[in-house]
Amino acid sequence: MGQRTIYVKEEHEPLWERAKALAGTDSLSNIIAEGLRTFIQERERTLALESLVAEYWNAGVLVTKKLSGIRLHGSPDFQGKFSSSSWQIVLTRRGHYVVWRKGSENDEGFWWVATSLDDEILRRNVPQEARAAAGQLLAVHPEWIPELDL
Repeated sequence: MGQRTIYVKEEHEPLWERAKALAGTDSLSNIIAEGLRTFIQERERTLALESLVAEYWNAGVLVTKKLSGIRLHGSPDFQGKFSSSSWQIVLTRRGHYVVWRKGSENDEGFWWVATSLDDEILRRNVPQEARAAAGQLLAVHPEWIPELDL
């Protein structure tokens, strides 16, 4: 790989010096590359996020919830409303899976939040093909899965 020259603004000099001190035996080149990987991963995840409106019927009342996430399964119709019969699966920015089916006034909808696609409530209630399609999309885009610092 070619050599690169990094110019550091004077006001960022303390940050640069602290990074050098924390690097120890690791090179600043490796630390900059690690920072770039993190930046790219977060930026790509942010670009994939959508602001979504989830609607579902509960006890004869249409409930509306707003959320931000990456749609893994399901799609809105031409008016931006989600189909009443299809399952919607969204991975939120905090790493939860929100799953819902709108239903209708006479057909109760569902709304669940789970920590994995294999969560028991999803396995019991959400069609396998919907969960599999979401899992396949995540396999293609692993950068969408947030790294949680627990």
